[in-house]
Amino acid sequence: PALTARRLDGTPLYPGSVSYVHPLFLEKTRAWFDAVVPRLARYTVSRGGPIAFTQFDNELAGIHTWFGSLDYNAESMGFGDPDGRYARFLRGKYADIAALNARYGTRYAGFADVRPLAPPGAGTPEDLRRLKDYFDFYLATVADYGCILAQMLRERGIDTPFVHNSANPEMNSWFLDLGERLGQGFVLGSDHYYTLGQDWSQNNPTPQYAVRVFESLETLRLMGYPPTVFELPGGSASDWPPITPEDAKACYLANVALGMKGSNFYIFTGGPNLPGTGATADLYDYGAAIGADGEVRPLYQAQKQVGQFLKRHAWLAAATRVHDCR
Repeated sequence: PALTARRLDGTPLYPGSVSYVHPLFLEKTRAWFDAVVPRLARYTVSRGGPIAFTQFDNELAGIHTWFGSLDYNAESMGFGDPDGRYARFLRGKYADIAALNARYGTRYAGFADVRPLAPPGAGTPEDLRRLKDYFDFYLATVADYGCILAQMLRERGIDTPFVHNSANPEMNSWFLDLGERLGQGFVLGSDHYYTLGQDWSQNNPTPQYAVRVFESLETLRLMGYPPTVFELPGGSASDWPPITPEDAKACYLANVALGMKGSNFYIFTGGPNLPGTGATADLYDYGAAIGADGEVRPLYQAQKQVGQFLKRHAWLAAATRVHDCR
């Protein structure tokens, strides 16, 4: 329970949502990496294996914000500690507590006394500054965590480039700090789902979906990455509305037309979870192109056709947009 991400009032954010930089969680991570990573490292491309990229975690920040809050775990963030993460961040930005107080409209005696403000605040400029500072600080802790994991992987023999998938187009820019700190050998991509269930704003690719795809791919391009979609929809956890081959193919080609340079299906084939361990069911079928029982479905043919299209038009990989905006 100590390492659970928490709301500002101290209540757990979500049972499975971890506070990334909590020292106990990082200790457990090291132990798990000690057991798992050397086994993976034997199979990287440089050693004749199939592992070309390594994803150090999945959809960072999404697992917090989807459940309604940033992480305010007091031990992780160091609230009340002059050398804690939050105090260090504020000291680095303002240098002097008087400068912070002038911007916040407060009377704190020192940086260790500063506490985050509960959203949405009162809407004043002072409150908006406090909220924005904590958001920037939170993203800095996400970057810290990604860099810590990358270093752990390097120390245990992983020599591939690193990748991370932003949970949705609007989150791409949240990883600017992470990308700058990891530098060369890191590729940021995004997730581009048009539906995953009945509560989505659309059930098939729409002009509104295409606008979000365009925004996402352009953001990634302007951040210096080959616009990559690490979760191009290869099914859905929900049986209804169904993922049809026609809709999926329209989705894939829309991404290609709007500048996608790299892609990965989520997921390509379903499979079983150990009984009682699945988040949704013991069988994670997902309506994937290849079913959990090995069935090859019509969705596979749509994916194959798009693959053949890209092979015939290999020039697309190096193509650039004639106009930035029209």
